[in-house]
Amino acid sequence: MTNAIEDNTTLDRAHQHFVTDEPAGGGVRIPILSSWRRCESLGLVPDRLAPSYRSDLDPDERIIRIAAPVLNRLEVSLARAGVGVILTDGDATVLHRRATGSALNRHLDGVCLAPGFSYAEHVVGTNGIGTALVERRPSYVSSVEHFAARLHPYVCAGAPIRDPISGRIEGIIDLTCLRSDADPKMMTMARGAASAIERRILEQYTEREQALIQALLRDGHRTRASIVPVAGEPYVRAPTEVILRAPANLMMSSRDEQILREKAAELISAACRAAVEVRLSHGQLAVLVCRPVTTAAGAEGLAVEAGLAYRPPRPPAGEG
Repeated sequence: MTNAIEDNTTLDRAHQHFVTDEPAGGGVRIPILSSWRRCESLGLVPDRLAPSYRSDLDPDERIIRIAAPVLNRLEVSLARAGVGVILTDGDATVLHRRATGSALNRHLDGVCLAPGFSYAEHVVGTNGIGTALVERRPSYVSSVEHFAARLHPYVCAGAPIRDPISGRIEGIIDLTCLRSDADPKMMTMARGAASAIERRILEQYTEREQALIQALLRDGHRTRASIVPVAGEPYVRAPTEVILRAPANLMMSSRDEQILREKAAELISAACRAAVEVRLSHGQLAVLVCRPVTTAAGAEGLAVEAGLAYRPPRPPAGEG
């Protein structure tokens, strides 16, 4: 317990230094410091917590239905642990919350960690939900690692939920509790829950769709394709299933993704090998390539792949 108190004291001092424009000093993990800097650049202030609210949530949201059995198991296993289970969509808006005990529910309501409220990093600052979404990887945020002072009493562990076929982040599973109830196993549990939900997402695809993506992956490995299957979303255009995939280092905003989908649809309509270049908001140049895919059983489809355009460096003046 003494070490925990000392760690929090060091972090608290670092946080105070950071928000007063002094060097944060040691004791701050790199992902947390990076998040604090993003928050500062967005104009967030640590003494204000104002999550935005949406009233148009669909209680029958697909990810809620798919995740329900996993949430049920988590709720049972954490019933006496004082840990809340939160499910969000791919924009960090809370869709569903499960918390045992009126005290914990009051605490979570007090910081608006409830359905309809956004916990995106650009809205509430560093936290296990929004930061996991920005970093696209599991995120553990403890006490004063939160940018907003009102979140300092809490510890949270969030993990992205990806569609195993498209790679698209469908939501975040988050475990949140008061600092006094924190358990190092929370991160492991969040990761395990995300994996279990991802397996259930995979089960929603038809055998034909799964066979096509396996053929795509197998072909990409055999030909040493430089395009890594990570992000995107399936398209279905009868009689052909079409899959859009993109590399992890392709930084896409929601608008970028929409543009890529529109361009992919154009390539699909052409139904032939073709390639187009698309300039993204971060300045990257993406290349979309459409090519046929055939499964071992002979089913045919089209794959639209997104990759980074390669531009060889210009030779120094006077050379070449």
